[in-house]
Amino acid sequence: MKLSREQRAEAHWQTRERWLCATLRANGRQVYGIPSLSKPDAYHLCDGDGCSCADHRFRGLSGLRIGQAGVHLPCSHILAVQRVLKDAQAAVAEPQRLRGTA
Repeated sequence: MKLSREQRAEAHWQTRERWLCATLRANGRQVYGIPSLSKPDAYHLCDGDGCSCADHRFRGLSGLRIGQAGVHLPCSHILAVQRVLKDAQAAVAEPQRLRGTA
């Protein structure tokens, strides 16, 4: 059974404790090394906007797809990173919200 993009994103999100994290010297952006679901020793680098996986390069929102027909969707790695970033933003905002109500 083939998993949907959303199901793969959920599977990646579940492995977030095993993700690698680095900050790029060139621009200060944080990137995540996400374990591949299909290749045991492979990781895909993703920053929430772009990804090194084949799905992003050939079917996603990458620059290679500019002007091509078809649906342009974020890959499962991007969806997982966006969820982690959204969770982190919510965790930072919650104490600020609570202080504002005191």
